[in-house]
Amino acid sequence: MDVASTKRMLDRISPSFCIAKWARTNVRTYEGTSYSCHHCRPIVTPKEDVINDHTALTNNEKVKQYRQQMLDGERPRECNYCWTREDQGLTSDRILKSRKFITEHKINPFTVAEKLTHDPVHLDIAFDRTCNFKCSYCGPQNSSLWAEEIAQHGDIEGLPSFISRDPIPNREVNPYNDAFWSWWDSGLKYSLKHLTITGGEPLLSKEFWKVLDKVEEENLDMTILVNTNLCPPKKLFTKFMKRVKDFSQINISTSIESTSERAEYSRYGLDYKQFLKNMDTILSETEMNVYINLTNNALSFTSLTDMVKELTELKVKYGAKRIVLHSNDVNYPRYLNLTILPKTLRIEQVSKFKKFMKTRKHYFSDMEKYKFQRTLELSLIDHPEKDIYRDQFFKFIKEYDKRRDLNFSKTFPEIANVWKINE
Repeated sequence: MDVASTKRMLDRISPSFCIAKWARTNVRTYEGTSYSCHHCRPIVTPKEDVINDHTALTNNEKVKQYRQQMLDGERPRECNYCWTREDQGLTSDRILKSRKFITEHKINPFTVAEKLTHDPVHLDIAFDRTCNFKCSYCGPQNSSLWAEEIAQHGDIEGLPSFISRDPIPNREVNPYNDAFWSWWDSGLKYSLKHLTITGGEPLLSKEFWKVLDKVEEENLDMTILVNTNLCPPKKLFTKFMKRVKDFSQINISTSIESTSERAEYSRYGLDYKQFLKNMDTILSETEMNVYINLTNNALSFTSLTDMVKELTELKVKYGAKRIVLHSNDVNYPRYLNLTILPKTLRIEQVSKFKKFMKTRKHYFSDMEKYKFQRTLELSLIDHPEKDIYRDQFFKFIKEYDKRRDLNFSKTFPEIANVWKINE
């Protein structure tokens, strides 16, 4: 089923219907929140709700309200990422994600739309926000190191405040973890087809290892995707490699969007050489696939071609199907959206990427190429509030450099020179 056919099918239910709102859930048990996909904002589920009904982890009152809006043809505000792209004439993730549920998971959208409750087929879960990174586009809600930095220095003046809920300490009983395991035992483990474990850094969470034990002990039929930064402490990486060598249901998801010192600047905590070494270890010593999220943003777009070129070399070495690239574009924080960059740079990078792809396109699937094309099309659209977000970008970079002893102008001279940041 192609993209156009998917849209026509969804339109028969409503022009705003999205299967992901029913069949996919992201849960952060460490803070008691959930959301339908990574573009939406977290919804807090009261503790008493999950104590009384573990399915409230995914079927809370707020999400049922959003589902009803979609059935009525209304656009929930939390889904503005997709509405903006559709209004720009681009294909949104609402269509792409729904297409995947229909084609890969054999979900009938008309059956899904019959009621407001649904168990997820695809679950992303984070048990802990403990992380050894503090990436530029992340924040204290997903990284313990980010939380420590904000606690020490506070929010950055002139920028929106970071939303950070106090996590439930690991030493305390967590009703959301209890609800998850009750849900798991009551049947989720049989209906779930795809489980992504994220964080923080998942390898730093004891619950992560418990999931692996459960899946193996109970011989469950589900695919597990481990969303790791690929630079955990060496002992944990070694432990992981020993644990998964014979675990055929596991694949790796990671994120990288620029090379060498640029990657280390943006993904603070990263050792780029170690990242590539660990990826090579996984590809050479196991049969796991590696799914790489190119989290395109204002700090990475001028490196897009160089990064994809390096990853293409891995495709050549290990097989094009084992390394799958997903071109995603940062929407939050808005001051890191790639469309705030000078248009001359954006046009230049689009031309550079297209030239590269002419001789390498056979290494990429139709969906990979489709997502690349979507990013290129987006990059040529001027952000309607670019002046506001550029001002915020400058404030962010100034404080980012100060707090982390970095130098934006030396790391990204092509951007600094156009914007005359050195002056």
